[in-house]
Amino acid sequence: VTKAKKESFSRLLGAIVRRPGIILGAVLFLILSAIGNAFVLKIDIVGSAAYRRDQAEEYLSAAGIRQFGWYDTSAADAAQSALLSLPGVVFATVEKKGPVLIVTLEEEEIAPTPSYEKNLLSPCAGEVEEVVVLRGTALVKVGDTVEAGQELVGGFYETESGERKETFAVARCTLIKTHSAEYFSAQESPEELRRAVAAACAEAGGEPVSSQTSVREEKGGYIYTVTLRVRISCAVNMG
Repeated sequence: VTKAKKESFSRLLGAIVRRPGIILGAVLFLILSAIGNAFVLKIDIVGSAAYRRDQAEEYLSAAGIRQFGWYDTSAADAAQSALLSLPGVVFATVEKKGPVLIVTLEEEEIAPTPSYEKNLLSPCAGEVEEVVVLRGTALVKVGDTVEAGQELVGGFYETESGERKETFAVARCTLIKTHSAEYFSAQESPEELRRAVAAACAEAGGEPVSSQTSVREEKGGYIYTVTLRVRISCAVNMG
């Protein structure tokens, strides 16, 4: 057994000697690997602030890190600290993976400034059933009759001295709207009446409060008249 092992090793050694390219290739591989780990051959900037590549490269260069340059860990740490000083940048890392230097830059997300409607307008004509004002000034009261588009709550308030200050309204209002419609049918039946009421509710929208119906014979058929009272709700800046 020992002799066989020695013969196998001798054959392997002889094969390597007869093929010096194997040794050369292995040596070149080790050299290239060492070069890749020692130098920066490529710089990748990633993250939400990757568009600031030019500034990032300036900071890297100032710390001593450049493409095709020597990589130094202490220089990378200094560059990372410097990158955190970029306006709006809240996270920065400098990492090396093989010959590639990966720089991650993340910036703070700036929430959009909320926009508010100035006042509350009536979506339809009707009677005010309820008005609740958390901010602003009510311009109507319960029982008032209003028109479509009329201002219900204004975006202002008055101080004790009577001075008017501009603001935005935060309020809700419910209105009772009257809706009337007529529908023709070739026959008279409870089913046709239900269909007429359903069609009127769909047209009126809102929440039905009460209804009145009538039917008359006309033009060889029947005319169903439906009058509804429906509740319409509206609000401004209530979330």
